[in-house]
Amino acid sequence: MWESITTNSFLSRVITTIVVVAVLLLLRYVIKRIHYANKTVKRPSAAASSGMPNQMDERTLVAVLTTAIMAYGYKNVRVTSIKRL
Repeated sequence: MWESITTNSFLSRVITTIVVVAVLLLLRYVIKRIHYANKTVKRPSAAASSGMPNQMDERTLVAVLTTAIMAYGYKNVRVTSIKRL
């Protein structure tokens, strides 16, 4: 019986793909359960995870802006002031 399954490459690939997806889904479920059971990890609040630029410190904002400007091809960029709107 197993010889007929292993000789058919398409069926073998389908079975292998189903097994891999099933294992990945099982691991995802186990990791989620461990995460919810672990009470020592602080969960980020909704405001902290929004990623708004006004929550960045000044140095990080300057670094991000400088990198973005340099990505467009401008070299020797120096940020002298930042005006928040």
